[in-house]
Amino acid sequence: MKTIGRANSSIQTLDREIRGHHLESLGEPERTLTGTLARVVTVFNVIRPLLLVFAQLPIVPKASRTAVTVFVQSIEALSAFAVPASPDDVADFKAGRDL
Repeated sequence: MKTIGRANSSIQTLDREIRGHHLESLGEPERTLTGTLARVVTVFNVIRPLLLVFAQLPIVPKASRTAVTVFVQSIEALSAFAVPASPDDVADFKAGRDL
């Protein structure tokens, strides 16, 4: 029972932290790959601790815990590609300049 109590306490703490990020204020997702990827990474970074706790709960079946762990690892790998372009990079870009 101690494990369940600690997990419940951890989940409540994480819930307060998640509420503090005001995800509802993100608004509508952009209709671009870059915008969508940035949104996924932003939301993932907020809920990652909750997913990690969920993946450790013994009450959750092992296959489901494994799936969550693999999902977290996959999004972490994806987020490595989500380096937002700086405004300077975009301003300096000229199509065909190097031709």
